Amino acid sequence: MNLKSNILKIGVVIALIFMLIPVIAAEDVDDSAVADAVNDDVVSEDITQDDDELSDDADEDLEEDDDENLEEEYEEEISQLDDEEKAEYLLEGFHLIEEAASSDAEIKELFVTQRGMKEWGDWLAVNKEISTFLVSDEVMTAMSDLPTPQGILAVMTLTSEDTPDFSGGWLLLDNVQDPGNVGTMIRTADAFGMAGVLLGKGTADIYSTTVLRSMQGSNYHLPVLQKDLSEVIPVMKGKGFTV
Repeated sequence: MNLKSNILKIGVVIALIFMLIPVIAAEDVDDSAVADAVNDDVVSEDITQDDDELSDDADEDLEEDDDENLEEEYEEEISQLDDEEKAEYLLEGFHLIEEAASSDAEIKELFVTQRGMKEWGDWLAVNKEISTFLVSDEVMTAMSDLPTPQGILAVMTLTSEDTPDFSGGWLLLDNVQDPGNVGTMIRTADAFGMAGVLLGKGTADIYSTTVLRSMQGSNYHLPVLQKDLSEVIPVMKGKGFTV
């Protein structure tokens, strides 16, 4: 009886063991699947973060490139505008404009008020090939540097400066900053029949309105050039000039 009872107990235990094995295996599989799923989520999250970081870096690089391109385009436009401004200058007053026209200087445009049309109408008719625009007194005042504009203003085109042959007498001005004095000395050189005037570094700009008015058109009678005197003087000495 005891033997049968023990065998029966052993059989029950064995049956229970076989019943529990699939459950344990299933739990192991579930745990492994869960672990794999968690790992997949972590990897996916890392990849997403990496993609986001790469995307942000790419966006930043594109923004930097765009900024650099815009800056280069802006600098190029400014450079073009500077070149255009340097290629032109304003000339005010009928006497100076008449001197420029008679010297075959290139007048790009004329701006005239109604009063100017009446006063210089005959001259404007003779020079009708010049583009002329009628403007109000208010516009002329805004364009002019004079407290009381004469009513006529010209946009002049700069001509290229040819290298002089340095024959005859030349006036050299170095670091003369007062525009009125520069204009007066150029006018004096013209009156004395000098061959030309050289303006060194630091000297007032010949195309400033004050210098132009002070020269009284003498710049259309003789060459007035802006040069580096440290380079020009050795050339002049080599040609026998005493400087």
